[in-house]
Amino acid sequence: EALQSIPDELSPIAAEALITMATPHLYWRDLDVALQCAERGLEIAQRLQLNELLPIAYATLGNVVTRRGETARAESCLRQAMELSRGLGLETYAQVMAAGFLAYNLCGQGRVDEARQLIETAMWPYMGSSDTYEICVCRSVLADIALEGGQMGEAERLFESLLEVDRRRQYRIPLAMVCFGLAYVYLTTGRKRQGLELAAESLQLLEPTGALQLYLDQGERARVVCEALLGAGLHSVFLSRVLEAQKAAPVVEVTA
Repeated sequence: EALQSIPDELSPIAAEALITMATPHLYWRDLDVALQCAERGLEIAQRLQLNELLPIAYATLGNVVTRRGETARAESCLRQAMELSRGLGLETYAQVMAAGFLAYNLCGQGRVDEARQLIETAMWPYMGSSDTYEICVCRSVLADIALEGGQMGEAERLFESLLEVDRRRQYRIPLAMVCFGLAYVYLTTGRKRQGLELAAESLQLLEPTGALQLYLDQGERARVVCEALLGAGLHSVFLSRVLEAQKAAPVVEVTA
C-alpha cells in the first residue's frame, strides 16, 4: 500500500518499504521475491544516499542471500552492514541484527567457533539492556550455536533464560524459536512431555504467520520436532509442508 501511494518509486518511503517487505517474503520462502525487494531497496538507498538506511539494507540483503546459499556474498553484505552502522554511529539494531545474521551464516559454513566469538563480541556492549529485541534474537542465535557445537546444557540454559523475557515483551517470533529450540533439547534428552508442550507452543505462534523458512533453517532439528508433534497426533499442514520441503530441496543448514 505504501508503494502504491507514492508517485515516485525513487523515494525514502519506497526504499524502506522494500527493505521491510523482504523479510516476510523470506520467511514465507519466497526467496526470489525477497531478493528482488532487498536488492531494489538497497539500490534506492544508495542512489538517494540514504545513509541511515544502508546498514539495515545491507543486513537484510545478506540475510536473504544466506538462505539462497550465497554465503560469500552474504558475508560481505553483513560485514558491510556492521561497518556502516558503526561508522555512522546509528542505533544498535542494524549492527546487532547483522551480527546475528552473520553468525547464522558462519555456522552454515562450519565456522562455529568464529560465529560464537562474533556474537559474544557484538552483544557485549549492550548486555545492560539485554531485554531488547535484537539482543534477545542474538542470545537465541548463541543458543543455537551451542546446539551446533553439541553443548546441550549451555543451549538449554540460554533458551530457558529467554523464555520469560520473550513472553513478557511479547516477542512472538523470537519466542516461537526459543520454544522450538528448548523443545528439541527436551525431546532429545528424555523429557518428551515438556518437549511436546513447548513444540506445540512454538507451532501455535508460528503457524499463523506462514513462516515456513524459520523451521527449515533448523535442518535436522526441524525434522525431530515436527515428527514428534505429528507422532503425538497433531494434524498440521504447516508441519507437513516443512517436512516435504526438507525432502524436496535440502536447505543450507544454518542456525537461527
